[in-house]
Amino acid sequence: MIAYFNDGAIPIPNPTAVKGSPIVNADASRTAGNYLRVDSTGEWMGQWDLDIKYATRDEYEAIFDHLSLRYGVTTFWIDTMGGTPANSIDAYAVITNADRVMFSRDGTFHSDGVAFSLHIEQMG
Repeated sequence: MIAYFNDGAIPIPNPTAVKGSPIVNADASRTAGNYLRVDSTGEWMGQWDLDIKYATRDEYEAIFDHLSLRYGVTTFWIDTMGGTPANSIDAYAVITNADRVMFSRDGTFHSDGVAFSLHIEQMG
């Protein structure tokens, strides 16, 4: 699984679980006659929850700094969308948790690694 923020400039390292679901831009309510009334723009948007188990401190801080400076507004691309990171969508992203972990990658031990999750919603 490959994913990026900022039109491919900031990689999201090693997403181990990706949960995606479409959301529709609509409002629904019941009328007095018990009919369901739906106002919809007809636009389907995407939302994703990504779990990242093993990121170095530098990888995590690049994402944290980018999202902090832009108040969570960014561009997002994941390989399941097809195309390349140049086909990124406008999105809002937040880090939902972060834990310190130790891990080894490519023969290097990282004692200050980070496991974290991201919630990402496509902007219209």
